Amino acid sequence: MKKHFPAIAIVGFLAAALALYLLYPWQDSAAELTTANNGALPKTVIPAAEREKILRNANAKLPLMVDAATRLNKIALDDDGFIYYYQFPDEDIVASMPDWQGQLTRRLKRDLCNTPETRAYLDGNLRYSYRYAGQDDAEIFSLTINKQDCR
Repeated sequence: MKKHFPAIAIVGFLAAALALYLLYPWQDSAAELTTANNGALPKTVIPAAEREKILRNANAKLPLMVDAATRLNKIALDDDGFIYYYQFPDEDIVASMPDWQGQLTRRLKRDLCNTPETRAYLDGNLRYSYRYAGQDDAEIFSLTINKQDCR
């Protein structure tokens, strides 16, 4: 049995490689990927009908208070990724939180990079953007997380 192990391993590897090649929808050649995307994988594209369904479901229950200080008003999805629009109805609460921007940035990076569903979109070159506004709708803070932030 030991004599046949390398041959069996090589045949198994080739069978697996062939199966992946046949099952994966190869659309771009390596040269095209290298030229068009600097060697990166192509950007994930969410079809318009699916995008509308995602947004309709996501925005159906909004606006929504997500904690004592923060209201999620709207979620958008464009060709670059997801955009979350938050508002602080009472800016005094935010003013009393030290380093909330740094804490929020660290938490979002950790959560997005470690959650398989969101990581798949990041790996597909989509990004997550967060916009925070005050009572008067003026932007207070914005943050964008992309694939590079997960390293």
